[in-house]
Amino acid sequence: MDGVSDLEKLLVAVEIERFVNGDSDGALLLQELYGGTAEEPIPERLTSVLRQHCSVKAHELIADSARVRAAS
Repeated sequence: MDGVSDLEKLLVAVEIERFVNGDSDGALLLQELYGGTAEEPIPERLTSVLRQHCSVKAHELIADSARVRAAS
């Protein structure tokens, strides 16, 4: 973080602590760390991979949930 004031570093440190403690969703932290880069669109190819992965994970979670309900 060269060229960054002590105050700016402190603000980032506070946001990291808030995020780690669950007091923040991390949006401000991402903005502080990555600036406008965080607002750039996700490439379609990466979006496709993420959708596939999330779909698989969702099915696994549903199956796990059904097993837990069946066992109780």
